[in-house]
Amino acid sequence: ALALCLAAPAALADGTLGRELAERQVLGEGGAGDTRFRASLLFNAQGTEFMRAVRDEMLIAAHQQGIGLAVYDAHDSASEQGEQVGECCILPRPMVVAATHAGTAAMAIECARESSQPVVFIVRRIPEYLLQSYPHAYLVTTDVNQAGELQAEALASFAENHQGTDRNGDKCLSIIILRGDAEHPDSELRTRAFLNAMERRHLGVRVLATADCRWDRGRAHDFVEGYLKERGTGDVDAVISNNDAMALGALDALRQHGFNLGPDDPKGRAPYIPVIGVDGIAPALRAVEKGIMLATVMQDPRMYAQATMRLLRELAAAGPGGHPSPERLPLAPEGQRLTVPFTLVRAEQAKALLQVRDPGRVSEPQEPHERRRTYGRGGHGAEGEEEE
Repeated sequence: ALALCLAAPAALADGTLGRELAERQVLGEGGAGDTRFRASLLFNAQGTEFMRAVRDEMLIAAHQQGIGLAVYDAHDSASEQGEQVGECCILPRPMVVAATHAGTAAMAIECARESSQPVVFIVRRIPEYLLQSYPHAYLVTTDVNQAGELQAEALASFAENHQGTDRNGDKCLSIIILRGDAEHPDSELRTRAFLNAMERRHLGVRVLATADCRWDRGRAHDFVEGYLKERGTGDVDAVISNNDAMALGALDALRQHGFNLGPDDPKGRAPYIPVIGVDGIAPALRAVEKGIMLATVMQDPRMYAQATMRLLRELAAAGPGGHPSPERLPLAPEGQRLTVPFTLVRAEQAKALLQVRDPGRVSEPQEPHERRRTYGRGGHGAEGEEEE
């Protein structure tokens, strides 16, 4: 048996494919005639668009490889998910856990330890002491510093090629930073990496305002809209967001004030404020392609699924108590971490990606003067986060 834990806020798929596939998996019909084993998938339906994509890709990859998944939804409740971990712990099948809280991750590790199973966390980092507390715990995630560094690369390149980026001419880029939430380690790490990278480039940065918008587009819109109404637009040179959903919320507000109109401004007279997000969700890619949004730093849901399934296969091949072969799997030196790279996506790359992507189910930046609220239950994602 193998325990596979996804430590990130995930969500039930909105798409028909994901929903129908999940229903087949719950009924025990994995969709492949050579189903080799079954697993329990514990997730949180209140995740972000990115985490919905991760979940769908995981379901598709499991389906293709004959893995049946029984699905449990925590409804954004750590206590409910804790009960689900306890219930699944006694079942004769591996667990897949999209943890809502570090405490749930700790429970999953103890469950795996008691049953002598490996446990794999994905996307959302867990405390290092938890990862190191069990030699058969693994983490599939990104280099979180790389996200901030690539955002800095995009902004620095734009500023060097557009003299008007420093809109008030004070030799300093004045920015708004939109963070996920205080409980998510990626929020602080991505933000700090961006600021450090700008400092290394000797580019002055003044942080006008920082807000924890819980990865939510509506909250980001309201914060930026409130800032612009109170203080005006004259001192804002850029918006840096920990994820794409909040970046799109900032764009909604900016477009209401006549900025970043893109194709809606055929004469090209509208002012422009660079906005950069993280995730590479389809609505953000469309905004980047149209020139409304400067860039996004993409983490690929399909790559997450493929890396996780590869690790799953290697662990299964290693047998009880075994470890993946370092010749077959590029784990980090400590042997418990598999890194998925980020990619900086500008307009030219966005167009190519959209040709092979599902068009997505979250709308693009809103038309000027159209207000949009998208609060879900709890409003929390990760990179969720979803959405975490």
